[in-house]
Amino acid sequence: MVGVLLAHSNHPVPKLEQYDLDQLPDPTLQEQAALINAQRIAVDDRQPPTRRRLTKSERAHIVELYAEYQSTRKVAKAVGCARTTVLNVLKASGAEIREPLRPTPQETLQRVIALYKTGLTVPEVAEHLGISRNAVTAALKDAGAMRPQGRKSSSHLVG
Repeated sequence: MVGVLLAHSNHPVPKLEQYDLDQLPDPTLQEQAALINAQRIAVDDRQPPTRRRLTKSERAHIVELYAEYQSTRKVAKAVGCARTTVLNVLKASGAEIREPLRPTPQETLQRVIALYKTGLTVPEVAEHLGISRNAVTAALKDAGAMRPQGRKSSSHLVG
């Protein structure tokens, strides 16, 4: 059986362009044959991804940027490569890989409460810390630090 590999499959499919599509008895078979032919052409015409090797100066630049406390993401963007490539270059150079500079949940909670107590609103605290409003609200409620919300009842107007 002569066949080609489809992009989404490891199974060979017969080359149906050898048949006259109009001669196939069922219109569904004609459509399937046309689709298979189109996929075969797409598979045959695609190019393998190009991978370029980093130059020595690019590798040195990666180590230099990282030593200046740039994040691996920022280094990757500056050099034009993947973050994993940056990590591989750093490991190969013997550089010590830093832990991500994210605060712990307890540190974040303390910062949320401190900012909220200064009078900032929930949306302002969320914006300042780069977290969601829901996360701020949940943290404040769990800590019992939420200010009273809502409108005053209209009962004070009656009377």
